[in-house]
Amino acid sequence: MCPLPDSGFSWLWNLIVNVWFVGFFVGIWVSRVMSDKYGRKVAFLVGNVLNVIGSAARCLAILLHSPETLLGARILCGFATAIGYCALVLYLQVPSSS
Repeated sequence: MCPLPDSGFSWLWNLIVNVWFVGFFVGIWVSRVMSDKYGRKVAFLVGNVLNVIGSAARCLAILLHSPETLLGARILCGFATAIGYCALVLYLQVPSSS
């Protein structure tokens, strides 16, 4: 792998940092459908499991020096965070049955 010039590094760094929001934006819309179809608990668990998978992929991307894997893992983490967060907010709004 050849070293990046400063301008290329800056561009790549900004892309890696900000791609999380792309996944979050998509995840917000998917969260609504998933919560309605499968329930809030299931959506919350799916979001958290996907977040763990995405975090493991980010660690693997750092070990493998793979910016492409890091980009995909950050998109997955943003997507999963949106699902988990939205499902949790919906779940906490429902009063308990006791």
